Amino acid sequence: MNKMSALFLATVACLLLAKIPSVQADTCNIFAVQQQSSAAFMIDKSGSMGTAAAAGSALSRYDVVTEAFMDFLGNQQPGFMFSVHTFDSNVNTPWMNGELMANTAENQLNLHSWFASHSPGGGTNMLAAITALVGLADVDERFLLADGDASNHDEILAQAQNAGHAVNTIGIGLLPGQSGYQLLSNIADASGGSKNFITSLETCADTTTTTTTTTTTTTTTTCADPAPVWSQCGGEGHATLCCEAGSQCFRQHQWYSQCRPSCPSGWECSARRNLRGRAGRRT
Repeated sequence: MNKMSALFLATVACLLLAKIPSVQADTCNIFAVQQQSSAAFMIDKSGSMGTAAAAGSALSRYDVVTEAFMDFLGNQQPGFMFSVHTFDSNVNTPWMNGELMANTAENQLNLHSWFASHSPGGGTNMLAAITALVGLADVDERFLLADGDASNHDEILAQAQNAGHAVNTIGIGLLPGQSGYQLLSNIADASGGSKNFITSLETCADTTTTTTTTTTTTTTTTCADPAPVWSQCGGEGHATLCCEAGSQCFRQHQWYSQCRPSCPSGWECSARRNLRGRAGRRT
């Protein structure tokens, strides 16, 4: 094997490994956007998303997925534009009426509250979901997340194939050989999108539970006016604020710090350079 061939194979191996789903503490690799400026997310909110994320866990699949999405946003630049949609028996009224919104701290806080105000229930109308998703204009990437199956495979695949837009699918709790797994795989293939399957949320649920317990029992807010979770709490040119109970001020980079339950991977705080949320300090 010559040097060029060896280099090529090594490069291919790295690319393949980068696409293997792994369960991490921050996002569990549920969501991934490849250097795009905008994306639309259609998230399953059917009754099965209300089942426990893992045996003995108080968290549902919906809880873990939505928290993972918030962590995903924490790793994106403020200029990243996104919209969030949900579906069950029908497509629901989307967050911010489906408008593409900038990834600001204010919008993150609003979305987190919006997620918390909804709960799983109903069926899985995959056809309505994919029809609405591919009908969205002026967006770079489209993602469909589901944990179930549908009976009308042919109609769904025809919609995916004729849409003219790639649909990236994310399967939750689905295993190879299951009909739902095959459906999401076929949707991605038919539309030219990617596919990612998180077969188990056990590690995600364990991490989320541990993080929640740790932050709520060890974080103490001593200032009179703490900043709410998901809001900006520091950055050059921005006064550093303390955070409300259950969160700390974590540093992403020189220009931005955010009140969060935990530090996402890839942020400066993940290298043990996190702020402690004390009023009066500057980053």
